[in-house]
Amino acid sequence: MGFTSKVHEYQILSAIEFTENEIGSVTDVDANDGDSGSKDVGITFSLASGGDNDLFAIDNSTGVLTFVSSPDYEVPTDANTDNYYEITVIATDSDGSTNKNITIAVTDANDAPQITSSATTDFAENGTYCFRCTINR
Repeated sequence: MGFTSKVHEYQILSAIEFTENEIGSVTDVDANDGDSGSKDVGITFSLASGGDNDLFAIDNSTGVLTFVSSPDYEVPTDANTDNYYEITVIATDSDGSTNKNITIAVTDANDAPQITSSATTDFAENGTYCFRCTINR
């Protein structure tokens, strides 16, 4: 795996799905440094800087990963606008650090329809009027 330190393993999939418009944790990154202790003990987590990394936050002690703003499938904000957010998590302990590349795939949700027509309209008394209501799905 190309580890350069005593942080020996990450316990996370390399690709994760996350439904658009959701809030909360994307995943909980766990790491083990091989010192026979509990996972995450003495390990801090961070994200590389730039690109899609800037759209996420990670709790430096627990490894809980979240979006800074809830993602919208119809308006992707990842670097290449394909709804695949590519980030690098860094786990560090007193002996060094190691990186794990993770892809978060934002999936489409069935959004509620929105009525985009005007809420009011005027027409002449005793006249004929046709009103059009537009519903976007």
